[in-house]
Amino acid sequence: MCFCRMSLGAGSAHGGAAAASGAGDDAGYKYRYRMDHRERGRFIIINNRKFLPQTEMKERSGTDKDAGSLYTDFMQMGFTVQLHHNQTADQMLQLMISG
Repeated sequence: MCFCRMSLGAGSAHGGAAAASGAGDDAGYKYRYRMDHRERGRFIIINNRKFLPQTEMKERSGTDKDAGSLYTDFMQMGFTVQLHHNQTADQMLQLMISG
């Protein structure tokens, strides 16, 4: 779960250094995430691969690799990254509240 929109350029495992954007390139710099701060901020990854039986959702293979790639890329960009696995809705809400 990512709450920011990022476009990746050349250089990282997914194409490079990220430049965050708002509603689009024509929106201007007002809605861009500044990447010139020493401390970039927090990036929370919620990797839900397994689900409770009552949801009738199947296990999502491949999510661990995706989560690992996100973790690496955002660490390289200077973010403090938190990776959480198989969270319930209540646990996800608590993560967003407590950060």
